[in-house]
Amino acid sequence: MNTTTHYAGMDIHASNTVIQSIDPKGEQVQQQEVPTRADKLISWARNYPHGQLQVILEQGTHARWVASAMAPWVDRLVICDPATNALVHRGGTKNDRTDAHKLARLLRLGEYKPVWWQPLEARHVFKSRMKMYLRQRRAKAAAIQRLTHYLRHIGVRIPTGSSRFSFRRGKEWISQISSGEHRKLAEQKLEFITYHHERSLQIFRGIREQGKNYWEIAEFAKIPGIGPVGSHLFSALLEDPHR
Repeated sequence: MNTTTHYAGMDIHASNTVIQSIDPKGEQVQQQEVPTRADKLISWARNYPHGQLQVILEQGTHARWVASAMAPWVDRLVICDPATNALVHRGGTKNDRTDAHKLARLLRLGEYKPVWWQPLEARHVFKSRMKMYLRQRRAKAAAIQRLTHYLRHIGVRIPTGSSRFSFRRGKEWISQISSGEHRKLAEQKLEFITYHHERSLQIFRGIREQGKNYWEIAEFAKIPGIGPVGSHLFSALLEDPHR
């Protein structure tokens, strides 16, 4: 059985991926261009004919899903930090083939900075949900700012110290408007706030439901000043509490 380790560098683009592999002596073994599709990349890895296979690719738009697809089919997969890859980005002829070859050399020599990653799975969905929740929160805050700015612009008095928004206060402020058209527009602005508020609550219900699977959230919640949002946010940002 051939147990020789080969090292493959992948230069990934939206349409195609250039792959260069080398042997333990640094000699080129294979050069191939493969469509950047999970099935094609897996097929290449499954059918690689030489011993053990280690693969390296740079952090980027496609890195995580490519790594998630290929990791079960290779002996080792590394995502590296492109900012530290001087060998790839400086000097000499630069193209997809030479970049892939230089990445393979870095992997063989161990001269790279790895980037933490884990396969796309439920934890990634959890993080994406939290980002979506935070976007809704920001949208709600922006909508509140637009409403209060408009109300002040048309002469509605919002007393100092009571400018923190609530739906009750919003309705009280709008009730001061005498002009029907101004009031109608202010009510529409309030509807935007209501939409983002309800949407954020809906998203967070899903976050809390999924968060029941993650033990560390309860531990974060024990920290003084860390509420439900903070404890779920910390978990989402970490993705893996053992990293």
